[in-house]
Amino acid sequence: YAALEPRLAELCTRLGVPLAALIGPVDQVMVQLIDRPFPRGVATPEATAYAAAFRIEGEGCAWTD
Repeated sequence: YAALEPRLAELCTRLGVPLAALIGPVDQVMVQLIDRPFPRGVATPEATAYAAAFRIEGEGCAWTD
């Protein structure tokens, strides 16, 4: 997970901030990376997923507590 942390923050800044600007004020931006597609709501134990929550600060993202 430590190797992905900077990438999650970068995705938030590059994609999350501009998208949030289009839809209006948001409290959080969630970034989720999954190693394979699978149907929503279906248990897929072989999948690896990483998720992080950020708040927008200026033109970038900061980890939420």
